[in-house]
Amino acid sequence: MDARSVLRPFTADDGVDRGPGHLAPDCAGQNFYTIDRGLRDLLPLYLSPSDFHALEGQFDRLGGLAGGRLDELARIADKHPPILNPRDRFGRDEDWIDYHASYREMENIAFGDFEFHAMSHRSGVLGLDRPLPAVAKYALQYLFVQAEFGLMCRSALLTPQST
Repeated sequence: MDARSVLRPFTADDGVDRGPGHLAPDCAGQNFYTIDRGLRDLLPLYLSPSDFHALEGQFDRLGGLAGGRLDELARIADKHPPILNPRDRFGRDEDWIDYHASYREMENIAFGDFEFHAMSHRSGVLGLDRPLPAVAKYALQYLFVQAEFGLMCRSALLTPQST
């Protein structure tokens, strides 16, 4: 007997709920840092007490944004993808991309408010006197990508090899 012999196709009459009630609950509007007990328990173990104390407010702030404003913006941006304009109205090769305002606001949060692009490279980001510890950077990215993953692609390219 092998595993394939015990597999049966799922049928509508097998008594198992496979509808929308079977999905995980919607976490929209919740603080993703507050509800993630595992993350909250691990960060004090992997960050120095002073770093954790200095950054805990940022984890909480980003967790609130991820479950709130970032989630809203990501849903809007998904309905309005970037538009490539290969030529201007006269047919000249110009190649520019139009982004919806929701995408630009998410960029502002990621690269303006939290400075994801600079976390590994310079001091002063989020109030630390040196580049953020890798654990802190990845915890913040983890919170952010729960709402919007696409913006982190370029940020991941900016991580130095030593981290």
